[in-house]
Amino acid sequence: MCEDKPLRLFVAWKLPDDEAGKAHKAAIVHLQQSINEVIPPSSARWEPEEKLHVTLRFIGEFPNERYDDLVDALSKSLSDSSPFLVNFDHILLHFGRMIWLEPNLNGELLASLHQSIDHALAPFELKQGLLFAPHITLARLRHDAPSQIIAGIMSPFRYPHLPPVELNRVSLMSSLFHPTGNTFTVEHEFPLTASQGASYDADHTF
Repeated sequence: MCEDKPLRLFVAWKLPDDEAGKAHKAAIVHLQQSINEVIPPSSARWEPEEKLHVTLRFIGEFPNERYDDLVDALSKSLSDSSPFLVNFDHILLHFGRMIWLEPNLNGELLASLHQSIDHALAPFELKQGLLFAPHITLARLRHDAPSQIIAGIMSPFRYPHLPPVELNRVSLMSSLFHPTGNTFTVEHEFPLTASQGASYDADHTF
């Protein structure tokens, strides 16, 4: 962790490097390349494979002196969470600016995980997060890109049917701004180790 200035943090799930995760990452890269070949040149900035993730909660700039408290709070809250399977199928152009891939399996468990993270963050009095909409960002369109034309070109594309991938850990990540695109660093990982079928206790009910 950088000690010089506050980190810009978020909690995310990165696609794993197991067989299923690699299959999904390869499918996403192929999808990105296929769409990029048919949309107007230089219309989008595509996310590289190593940055593919689902944001579970954006935190923003966080004081370094409270970082250990944050890790402890997330560890305690996420200790109640069990691994579960996730799959994807829906490609869309979000607000005409971002190409998203959305999950189609266990959305309610993703929402519960998000709520558990929100519960852990409550004592830190952070700004309220945006409405939770789980997705992987595939690309960001440039400001002058013809979004309506691109939406029409994208409509025939489909994500392949692949085995689901297991969400069995989440990461506390930092984001560092660069003109060519932000860089992400995993600061801490939280394995989800509760037994299958474990439910959230009353403190996690929203």
